[in-house]
Amino acid sequence: MLNIVGNNKYILEIETVSCILILVYKKNREGLKDALLKVESFLGQSNYISAKILCSNSKQEVWCNFRAN
Repeated sequence: MLNIVGNNKYILEIETVSCILILVYKKNREGLKDALLKVESFLGQSNYISAKILCSNSKQEVWCNFRAN
């Protein structure tokens, strides 16, 4: 699979009932803060399933949250 995201980025994946939203942020303090603020706006929605922030280089999870059923 081709990696279209550049090195040293944070990838935010928000899964909802109807789609998966993928956003890319700079890999620095401000980028992480912006990604977490975006997640915060989805946490109260009923169609939200999960969210995670990954490092683009290693695909290692930095943060994740799953909605309990």
